[in-house]
Amino acid sequence: MPNRALKKILVLGLGNPLLSDDSVGLYLIDLLKNKYSQSCSSVLFEKNYSGGIDLLYDLAGFEKAIIIDSICTGEAAPGSCHEFSVDNLNLNSQTGLIDSHGLNLRTVQAFGEKCGYTMPEITIYGIEGSEFVQFSEKLTPDVLKGLQSSIETIERKLDELCNMVKEKRKTKPLRLSSINRRYTE
Repeated sequence: MPNRALKKILVLGLGNPLLSDDSVGLYLIDLLKNKYSQSCSSVLFEKNYSGGIDLLYDLAGFEKAIIIDSICTGEAAPGSCHEFSVDNLNLNSQTGLIDSHGLNLRTVQAFGEKCGYTMPEITIYGIEGSEFVQFSEKLTPDVLKGLQSSIETIERKLDELCNMVKEKRKTKPLRLSSINRRYTE
């Protein structure tokens, strides 16, 4: 298991692996992890099958987070990508304390902050799905066909975050006291 303390960015896929397009977030985590796990060591890729308060434990301690989940607006083609911030969630159906995953993301983030956890700045990508009730371990062909543009959108954001972390590393001053201690004890 990777050391979470060394990771600054979380990419979290949400979904149910048995409900067709609801698993798109889980599917994308596997794709992104294969591409980025070697090139950007500051990223942790995780999956969450339940949502709600469980998200607190996934999110706590990170600076930035990308959450990928399915969405059904009926206003875009399957596989299309919708980008949200936590603040945008007030404009959508998650205005109450509870949604279909239990506690909504905005409430989980506020609860974590009140408990003293470091909570990340979150970008949410909702991937438009078309089938959410049929039991299947596969995405629908329409979602797969429309997914390339969504992947590119998420990769641009992940590249941006990885580059920010690399820049921070370059500009972070070396602390001689910690180095001296290691070599003089």
